[in-house]
Amino acid sequence: MNGMVVAHSAQEVAPDRLDAVRRAAPTLAGGPLAMDAVARLAAQVTAAPGGLVSLVGDEWDDFVGVHGMADDLVHSPRIAVADSLCRNVVATSASVVIGDTSTDPRSRDAAAVTDLSIGAYLGVPLRGYRDQVVGAVCAVSPQRRDWTPEQVAALTGVAETVSLLPGVAAVGAELTAGMLDAPHLLDALAEAFVAVDADGAVLAWNAAARTLFGWTVEEVLGRPLCEVLFPEIAPWFQETVRRASAGEHLAGEHRMLWATMRSGDQRPVDATLSVVPGRLGPVLCVMLLDLSDQVIAEADASRQKSLLRALLDSMDTPVYATDLHGRSLFANAAFQRMFGGPEAAPLPESLPSRISRDLLWHPDGTRLRPAEYPSVRACAGHHVRDVAIDLRVPGQPARHLMVNAEPMQLGGARLGAVVVLHDVTAQRRANRLDACDLAVHRALLAAPTIEAVAPRVVEAVGSALGWRRAELWLADPVGEVLRPTASWVGDDPDASQLPPPAPVGPGEDLPGAAGAAAAPVWVDDLSAETEIPGLRVPDPRLRTGLAVPVGATGPAGHVVGALALYTDVCDPDRDAVVAHLAGIAAYLGQYLERRRTEELALELARTKDEYLALVGHELRTPLTSIATYVQLLADAPEAWAADGPQLLAVIQRNTESLMAIIDDLLDLAGLESGHTALEPTDLDLAALVRDRAAAVAPAADRAGLTLTTEVPEALPLHGDEERLRQVLDNLLSNAVKYNRDGGSVTVRLTDRDATAVLTVADTGTGLPAHEQAQLFQQFFRSAAVQHGEVPGSGLGLVVTRAIVERHGGRITATDNAPGLVVTVELPVRDG
Repeated sequence: MNGMVVAHSAQEVAPDRLDAVRRAAPTLAGGPLAMDAVARLAAQVTAAPGGLVSLVGDEWDDFVGVHGMADDLVHSPRIAVADSLCRNVVATSASVVIGDTSTDPRSRDAAAVTDLSIGAYLGVPLRGYRDQVVGAVCAVSPQRRDWTPEQVAALTGVAETVSLLPGVAAVGAELTAGMLDAPHLLDALAEAFVAVDADGAVLAWNAAARTLFGWTVEEVLGRPLCEVLFPEIAPWFQETVRRASAGEHLAGEHRMLWATMRSGDQRPVDATLSVVPGRLGPVLCVMLLDLSDQVIAEADASRQKSLLRALLDSMDTPVYATDLHGRSLFANAAFQRMFGGPEAAPLPESLPSRISRDLLWHPDGTRLRPAEYPSVRACAGHHVRDVAIDLRVPGQPARHLMVNAEPMQLGGARLGAVVVLHDVTAQRRANRLDACDLAVHRALLAAPTIEAVAPRVVEAVGSALGWRRAELWLADPVGEVLRPTASWVGDDPDASQLPPPAPVGPGEDLPGAAGAAAAPVWVDDLSAETEIPGLRVPDPRLRTGLAVPVGATGPAGHVVGALALYTDVCDPDRDAVVAHLAGIAAYLGQYLERRRTEELALELARTKDEYLALVGHELRTPLTSIATYVQLLADAPEAWAADGPQLLAVIQRNTESLMAIIDDLLDLAGLESGHTALEPTDLDLAALVRDRAAAVAPAADRAGLTLTTEVPEALPLHGDEERLRQVLDNLLSNAVKYNRDGGSVTVRLTDRDATAVLTVADTGTGLPAHEQAQLFQQFFRSAAVQHGEVPGSGLGLVVTRAIVERHGGRITATDNAPGLVVTVELPVRDG
């Protein structure tokens, strides 16, 4: 060791000497020992992400070994001593343990903390010539952590072992080639070490390599390493050797390879590559770490992870996990399905936070605040249990969830949160549908008429199903059209201002299509549907429509209306919705038929006494006259000569009156029972109205009334002319009979929407509002005329109503103030 300079401290070593050590130290038996492997070993024994081997000079801290650190440090491995943490190890000649660099005064001012992102630091002395501390062997972590005494002891053992190597022990002394010849130290390494020349031939092969691979040093020296260990990846290894021969920097580069044993088996190894200058050119050093146990452990972990993934994916319950920053870590197949994405697609990192921000609502309709998100609460350490939340994904129906969330922890460290979403939409819907049925039943039981109950029915149905609009349409038998009776739009003020829809004919629009088909009609896209004539979109925001027929359950079994619903998103439970709505529609049909039957029964019960009194009075009067005059003639034969013709005339007049009442009764019975058949023909209703108005004109003149007719030139109709004449005679005679002196009678006939509309308006006594609905009931006579001088049986208008209804029409009465307006509507049909 000629010219050896003894250095008493690391600070006395010149920077160029330290650079020389970093380049060449330590070199054993002509093959360099990669300090990067020592740095990796430092990280392994302390379970840290990164490791360093540091030589500290006056101005610079040189890192001769680097593992797990940023690429910038690998390519420029030195920092100023003032910025270094290793200077504390050299200055104190003792271990430096820093669990949190942000609070420890020894690291607070060191720029390396920020530049190298060091959160925790552990450094032990690295000793060189004459046991002087020349640097440090370090373990670093980007997060704060607690270093255990066992880890400090293990790192100290690594440093002491490295300090024994000649290349390290020479720091502070003149380097000589002789000092670098120590092949027995290669055999002291626990890891397999191989060195190859520029042609890839083996130069060095230590005992650990012999034990791992089975080849002796004599068997491999001079042979290409790719032929010995890596025949399957020879091109890659040859390319690596070429790069090393070209002087390319490969320090710290490592790769997992499958090496072939002498036995022919293969084993996974981690190969760390470094290039150092040699006497005959660049030398490629390879440290080989057996990964068999690690691969087996990773395979077991992978199998467990796959099993867990398969288990979670087999669940129908959505599950997802996030880290502490809200980034997604995992989401099972059910979660992907809930949000309409492909199950195999990667989940965007921001999805869980976006779910919370945009889609989660309280059941009362208010958004969740950030602090209320289940994942955020779980990340804060809370155990979230059975929290009711509404999930509103655009383009999908709202879902009702019960959410559980738990914090993820490893030891004492909190890593994130696991969230489980239980979809209770079906259960909530079932509860709402039960409530809907109950509300509809109660409404139908409490309301006197369908017009009164309709608003409550559509509100119950629309709100229970969660659709945006609900409508009830009832059939108008005269014009064979459906007319809107009630509609519900929830609490949408814009929709409530929309005008009511117009009546629709058979097959027209959604209600008409359901009525014509006598079956439910579902339209997924109202804007695209073209098969239904006149299809209406009640609101541009609405997309899907459904209508079900309301059918009567009587002998005719005909459709009497339709229920129509609209929404802005397609309901996935199509069959359930249709079935439930059809059930409600059927119940409505039963209600209408039952109400009609009950009204008839009530009508009969209410008018029975009046009927008996009226019929008894109307029949008794002519019968009394007949009986009186017959008895007079029988008791006084002499009266035949003087008064016989006069008495017989009275008898005949009363007999005719009695026969008229009997004829009306028989007509009514036959018409209502269907035994009296109509004989329809093609006729001109306008001509018939003019004819009957002319027939009643003399009676109107005698009563001092003004008779006005407004009739078109012609109005073709298919009907029974004789029966329609009877209708006109009854209406016109009543208008004259119950009028007042100086009054008027106005007759109008129009054609409106294929319906003939006849109105007869008088200015007579009229009817109180509460009696107008009873005008066409059997044997009804107003209280104002029952005790008056105008005779009548109360049968004329009942027969008139029966004739109109047998023609498929309708008759109604309204106030004329004064007087009454009777309106007859008859469908115009082709003959």
